Amino acid sequence: MVKFNELRIGNCFKYSNNGIIKIDKDILVSILTTNGLLNSEKIQPIHLSGHLLEKIGSVRQTRGKETYRISIGENFHIEIIFGGFFVEDILIYRYYPEIEGSETGVISVAPFKYLHELQNLHFAISGVELEVINILNGI
Repeated sequence: MVKFNELRIGNCFKYSNNGIIKIDKDILVSILTTNGLLNSEKIQPIHLSGHLLEKIGSVRQTRGKETYRISIGENFHIEIIFGGFFVEDILIYRYYPEIEGSETGVISVAPFKYLHELQNLHFAISGVELEVINILNGI
């Protein structure tokens, strides 16, 4: 089950055996008011994996550990580093275009393991949704 304070319009989740749902206003109201349209007990988070990250457009990096990079505009990117099957570290890089070749402003955030958490982080940094619903229907 997903914590209600992590829900945001645009997040994607597994819903029972019915596949993937994308939270919209009506679904969010249904969950929060428990009016019966959706059973909140059946909403499950989607685990991050290398396969999933590649499907949503991240680029696999060739380093010692399994690492994926998601670019956000020209000045930011998120790196997700796996240690085995689990996310070990998440780094946010800020580029300064006025400084040639700069890669400064590295921030490490608490590791998370679910897609909706990545969607929330992406939105917090960029103000733009990380669109994944069309891709997820194929996994």
